[in-house]
Amino acid sequence: MCKILPAFLLFISLSAHAQSPKSVQEDPKTDWAAIIELSFPSDPFLQPDALRKEAEMTVLKLSAESYGIRDYVDFSLNTKLWQMAKSEQWEMYADANLTRQMAFEEAMRKFSKPDTTLTFDPETYEERIKVNFEPSRLPFDAPYVRVRQLLSYHNASARFSIQTLAIGPCWEDGKVPYWLKIPTSLMVLPESMLDAADITWAVRYMTDTNSPTEAQWTEVKNTTGPVLQRFLDRIRTDTSIQLYDNEENLVLASRRPCLFSCTDTVVTFDPQTWKEHVQIIETGLDLEVIHDLQLVEEWFWDTEQGLLITRLKAVAPRAALNRPGDELLMQARFYRKCDAED
Repeated sequence: MCKILPAFLLFISLSAHAQSPKSVQEDPKTDWAAIIELSFPSDPFLQPDALRKEAEMTVLKLSAESYGIRDYVDFSLNTKLWQMAKSEQWEMYADANLTRQMAFEEAMRKFSKPDTTLTFDPETYEERIKVNFEPSRLPFDAPYVRVRQLLSYHNASARFSIQTLAIGPCWEDGKVPYWLKIPTSLMVLPESMLDAADITWAVRYMTDTNSPTEAQWTEVKNTTGPVLQRFLDRIRTDTSIQLYDNEENLVLASRRPCLFSCTDTVVTFDPQTWKEHVQIIETGLDLEVIHDLQLVEEWFWDTEQGLLITRLKAVAPRAALNRPGDELLMQARFYRKCDAED
């Protein structure tokens, strides 16, 4: 049985995370913050290869409200967002900055295209033009969702956090027909979100080619200098900050220095000359340029309240890794968990 958070702890928790770019300026615990926009697959069962390259999607929980033999069960997040838009439970906007609000009827005009029919009357010799509006693909068919998020860094704890500000259906060409403002609400959160009966859809996203880079984010606060450099300085000097490897094992103190600077020996074999070639490769974040920041996010859909809950599970600075015979790969040297205390 899951435990319920006390009401006063709940209020503090939500207040700390339900921030806007404006309010974050006054938060002394936030040293850096930036706006990012990311695209994620919407349907866990329909993931073309192009979508998998952008982000990995792992199902945590799926529950259907109806189990009839002939019932079609749609697990796309865009279907749930469509219901919020159509019922006008969530505010709809024309832009990601949420500056111009729009009605559902206005958005629907974007999904109707004119079909012109020309007819000829042989008695009057008149031509008549008839225009019908045929519906095109609707937003719940979109393969992506695109989110506008506030990514924040807290230097005292060497942790990042995230707040999702807006979301919208996204087509293959990256166009978003409308944006929905993520509502905030005081609610009781169980310790394990997956144990809550109202949570009917939950996934974990791990960014890949859509991992944000410094050139892609828009800073709204910076009291700490280059954020990734400051983050590395903190975890390099403070060994009490826990780091995890790709297998989610705690990095031991003896292995920790190799995360930042390490020498590796690579042996390759030439089948024609029967000779071995030994190459020394130096790796580590001291010697490589960080390319991007990989994010591990968990999303939960609350059916009862019609809410999307997002949280940042972990981050991983990624650097280019170029080994003999391999193409250029992006490698996460370690993960810093964001949802647990050290």
